[in-house]
Amino acid sequence: MDYALNKGVVISLSVKSRHVVRVNKGCIWLTRGDGCRDCILQQGHGSELGTGGLIVMEALSDSMVSIESVSSQFHIKALSSLARLRLLNVR
Repeated sequence: MDYALNKGVVISLSVKSRHVVRVNKGCIWLTRGDGCRDCILQQGHGSELGTGGLIVMEALSDSMVSIESVSSQFHIKALSSLARLRLLNVR
């Protein structure tokens, strides 16, 4: 699935399967709830993440992000009430 994230939008994903996050446009900050290091992903870069857990992403610029999962079972929750959430599924 592809998502458009406006700059400053923060979301969390609760994932239940192995997945890959790839930035097709822009730049995001990514962290996981399992204590792993934070990372900054720029256009053309991605990160393969393990199974289960919480992922938090912040769009550092207007971004297009692809998230691929074996079962695509995740729930999206807006974390920032100050940032205008504009999350569009652009399949």
